[in-house]
Amino acid sequence: MLTEEIVEAVKKNSNVSRIIQDTLADHEKRAREMKRLFLAYKGDVPIKKRIMPDPSKINETLANDFRGLIVDEAVGYLFGKPITYTLDHQAYKDERTYKENHELLRHFCIRNNIEDLDADTGKYAAICGYAGRLLYVDRNGEERACLVPPWECLWIQNETTGSVQLAFRYFDILIQEGDQKVSRTKVEVYDRENVTVYLQDGKGNYDLIEGPVPHLFERVPLIRFENNSELLGDFEKVEALIDAYDKTVSDAQNEIEEFRLAYLLLTGAEIDEDTLIKARATGVIELPAEGDAKYLTKVLQTEFIENQKNTLERNIFRFARAVDMADEAFWGGAMSGESRKWKLLSLENKAVTKERKFTKALREQFRTLATAWNKKGYSIDPEDIEFQFHRALPVDLLYQTQIVSGLAGHVSKRTILEQVDFITDVEQELRRIEEENAAYIDLDRVEE
Repeated sequence: MLTEEIVEAVKKNSNVSRIIQDTLADHEKRAREMKRLFLAYKGDVPIKKRIMPDPSKINETLANDFRGLIVDEAVGYLFGKPITYTLDHQAYKDERTYKENHELLRHFCIRNNIEDLDADTGKYAAICGYAGRLLYVDRNGEERACLVPPWECLWIQNETTGSVQLAFRYFDILIQEGDQKVSRTKVEVYDRENVTVYLQDGKGNYDLIEGPVPHLFERVPLIRFENNSELLGDFEKVEALIDAYDKTVSDAQNEIEEFRLAYLLLTGAEIDEDTLIKARATGVIELPAEGDAKYLTKVLQTEFIENQKNTLERNIFRFARAVDMADEAFWGGAMSGESRKWKLLSLENKAVTKERKFTKALREQFRTLATAWNKKGYSIDPEDIEFQFHRALPVDLLYQTQIVSGLAGHVSKRTILEQVDFITDVEQELRRIEEENAAYIDLDRVEE
């Protein structure tokens, strides 16, 4: 069905059960893949499920957490220092209105633990390709935001404009049927005005159980935060390389631990199993005068194994656009903060894409929130809300001091402060400067 037909059918509650069934079925493959990616990030990886054809053989399953490293590095780099939310002061002619709107924005961020929510949203997007964030109004009439796992949400968009017309949030719940509890899928359908709730029955159909109920916004309140245009997770492209690395390390460990690495050769003597067991325990074996004993040791191709590991490791970091922080070329004492930035170029390019996508979603979030705030009498323009991202990097204070000194007198104070990494809230810093200047006494102008 076309998007317009689906929207109209939902509004009229016509054939909605079939629409939900078809929509969820189309999303099933993608949802299953995102769950797999999330479990892989948590450590459920192929090497841990490996079964040897010969069960008597040693089977080491050493998982190397490249997936976690790649995601945590990118999330820490982009969200380690929280996003700063400010209002464009220049857009307000009335200082009172500015302060009221600034407090509204600040309280929303505090109430929703926005720093933690942004980091978690970025993490889910980095793992699965995108994440969901639901806006709602709580019982106290306050606007709230919560994270929705990406496998629990999907969107119906206009084919021409790309604007979201409907959003589905679905998840399994346990309900009582007779004398037992059974799992059923609950579906929340959001349009630009209402939310309608459906519950799966025993035959797979979906029955209306609540709504439509106004959600108090004038836009679809389930927002998609994309990781990139392809909706790919950060480690998806290198999973085969990571699995190969795990197999290489595990097989090498198997070779080391296998008893067959060292065979005992006996010449001119025969011993029974009991004597061999005693020899293993004591390290002593009695042989006739003409007898001889020595070990036949299997030679491990350690150089080949190390070369293979190093090649795989380099390619993992290279194609995931991640940085090996343990590399001496990165953390060596001779490296300055600015030199490290060049080493971080590939990670920075990835972060720029994430930042743009996150900014796009934040703008949609605040456009939606503004429709509720305006109903409360706040004349806030979502376009006046600014987001400043920061990078969690070692700070070269000497270099940044030189930048500030060189720019002074040529650009505005705001622009200069925006270049300083350790200043996370430019607005607050400008206010502090004004307060200090106001308290400053010019002795040259003091009358005797």
